Amino acid sequence: ATLWVSDPWHNPAIAVIRNVSYKEIVLSAERIDSKNTHGTGCTLASAITACLAKGKDIVASVKEAKEFVG
Repeated sequence: ATLWVSDPWHNPAIAVIRNVSYKEIVLSAERIDSKNTHGTGCTLASAITACLAKGKDIVASVKEAKEFVG
């Protein structure tokens, strides 16, 4: 699967997941206005990995990780 995330200034914040059969799942959320964004990509990737390690599927993992990051 691949994950594409919109740029830091795009509102709403969009994440697109493309699975192995090329089906696209789009997740959208209101972007939080903050200048403290350094490291959020690494945190998002780590949270997704942790969810996958717990046995969650990719969509559930990305949703939970996006909630964790804020």
